[in-house]
Amino acid sequence: MSGTLESKPSLRYNSINPYCPFTDQGEWELGKFLVKNLTQTQIMKFLKLKWFDTPNRARPSFTTKDHLLDWMDSLPSFTPWKVSKSEFKGYKTVHPMELVWRDALQVVQQLFSDPMFANHMTFNPYVTNIKNQCKYGDYMSADMAWKIQDYLLLGATQVPIILGSDKTPMHLVFVTIGNIDSEVHSKATLRAWCCVAYIPVVKFRIHQEYQSILQARLWHKCMDLVFANLKVAANNGCFMPDPSRYICHVFTPLVTHVGDLPEATMIAAVSKNSSPLTMAIQADFGDGILHPPHTRSHTLKLIVGISQNVDPWDLDKFQKVAKAVNLSGVHMPYWCDWKFACPSIFLAGKVLHTCHKFFADHPLKWIKEALGDYELDTCFMVQHKQVGTRHFTKGIMHVNQMTGREHRDIQCTIVASIAGAIPPRFIRAIHSLVDFFYLAQNPVHSPQYLQSLVQALSDFHSFKDAIVQVEARKGKKGIKEDFFILKLKLLQSFDGTIRKLGTLMQFSADMTERLLITHCKNLFPWMSQQIKDFTEQCVRILKRQESMEIFDLYMLLTSHGASLVNAIHVEDEDVTIANPALSWVSCVLPDEVKSIHVVKILAGTPSMGASSHESSCQVAWCKHTHRVMIFPLEIVILFLWTPQALMAKPQVALHSPDDRPELAMWTVECTYTQEENGNCCRKGAVIRVTDVMHAVELIPVYGEAVANNKESYHTFSTEFV
Repeated sequence: MSGTLESKPSLRYNSINPYCPFTDQGEWELGKFLVKNLTQTQIMKFLKLKWFDTPNRARPSFTTKDHLLDWMDSLPSFTPWKVSKSEFKGYKTVHPMELVWRDALQVVQQLFSDPMFANHMTFNPYVTNIKNQCKYGDYMSADMAWKIQDYLLLGATQVPIILGSDKTPMHLVFVTIGNIDSEVHSKATLRAWCCVAYIPVVKFRIHQEYQSILQARLWHKCMDLVFANLKVAANNGCFMPDPSRYICHVFTPLVTHVGDLPEATMIAAVSKNSSPLTMAIQADFGDGILHPPHTRSHTLKLIVGISQNVDPWDLDKFQKVAKAVNLSGVHMPYWCDWKFACPSIFLAGKVLHTCHKFFADHPLKWIKEALGDYELDTCFMVQHKQVGTRHFTKGIMHVNQMTGREHRDIQCTIVASIAGAIPPRFIRAIHSLVDFFYLAQNPVHSPQYLQSLVQALSDFHSFKDAIVQVEARKGKKGIKEDFFILKLKLLQSFDGTIRKLGTLMQFSADMTERLLITHCKNLFPWMSQQIKDFTEQCVRILKRQESMEIFDLYMLLTSHGASLVNAIHVEDEDVTIANPALSWVSCVLPDEVKSIHVVKILAGTPSMGASSHESSCQVAWCKHTHRVMIFPLEIVILFLWTPQALMAKPQVALHSPDDRPELAMWTVECTYTQEENGNCCRKGAVIRVTDVMHAVELIPVYGEAVANNKESYHTFSTEFV
């Protein structure tokens, strides 16, 4: 990357004016602000303001919006955007099929050589063994990385390809590489993901029954074009420089494609009533059994067999025969010639859609049917406000659209909220699912954790009959007694996916959801409304945005004579917040960092020698997604030994989780004493600082119904994790 930049004539360092064609840094920042935040009409009006005609006030060098945009377009970029037209012979579309794309191999080469990620990349598989247990973290620590490495030439490096896609008015496709640490590529602002294609979602002039099959075929055809060179590199290898400019012999296997459930079904080329990962069909979705994988060879064998007897473009016949064997009718999936690519592996489980969205669509509705809207809302309204967790002041049933974060916040207290109001076996089923979702989000897994994960899902299937018994599972036609839910079936594959690919959080669909906003919703509203040159506008805007980002960082470094290689030493044992660009600039140009981006990490407890009048409490915070060390997300308040602390902590009675197996939580009950004047007050006690081990969240024990006097609480439930 740095070599490419330095080879650009317009970016060669100029000791007189490194910001050329702009006059100086101030004019560059003004131009960047105008292009990023204003439309072309607004820019034109701004430059015509009489404010610029004031004496002794310099006008910017660019006098018109075309002048400014020409300068921005002259800035160098890496991988050029292209526009390709496509068509299916015999099938007309309402609008032309125009694909906006760029060569994915060149984009991967750019990511692999980006000096920003120099200290956040892994080039070889590794094993993390703690107490004789293998730990699964990033992709390079998982079984698939070792399996692929065994097939490669001696000294070769694998560049694992991670794709992400989602459907909007256009179908956006993103790519990153598994060499970059997951804590880096899981943040949208760090530029570890690159957009490689805007696939059109066109409407064909044909019967509605065949729209979906033609749109799916078009999508696979476009994907095949975009990733053609990556597939060649996966098979034959290629050479590309790493961030330190050493030439590596690399292979590019596809290891993950992130998308929602409809996306996964389309990618795997299976019907909607079939699992994209296993051989399970709709009748098997609720059985709790892990079925054999729906392998690449099995799918391709079926497609070849059908194509030999039926013309793939005879849509009516081909689609009927394909559906008979649980296929969608796509006859040339883009992954069919991508070495090592198997949908049963690279369609990794998605915590956002398969866990959080599933929880909102099904378990939360079961609870609503069993408990009632009013009781469920009241349970959440009267809870204490907790730092870092949303407090549902008006309840949860009125919210029409929630994010994955809000679904997660509900899961934190849902089990204790329903305790006592619904049958114990029902609670056990919900508790098991919540445990499963929690364990699935672990940043590092051990065989023991994975066994707990499998056991939690098994427990749900053991107790799920209680949900049917209270008639909580309902559909459009009334009460349902089955659990034919595809997302529930996909949970069975989490254990195997983690062992093959590593922790699921590195493939979170939150990233693609965020990228849709930055690359589509926030980008294209600035376009002209002229439809005739829509794709040309897309290409210009995409190139312009990327050029400005590159130019900004490059000029900041070269104007100060800083190195173009991020040679910052990062201690693995430190709990850090990974932001390569910020760390780089902070190290070489500390004066350019003008804001606070991270919280100072405080380790351990405060010194016992601290005087009581100087400090009354200390807050310790640890990041829970560090790739080496696992910490719970928490706020711990440590009260020092002071006379005032005597009454600060109530004396409590703890009831063991064994007292209520369906809840499996500790119950905390405050004790009270009667004063001489008849008033009732809590008993006080002193708790030593050394006895404080963990912060927990307390919520009321509601029982069968929420009491109207729940302004002061007497009994709480919590789970020590």
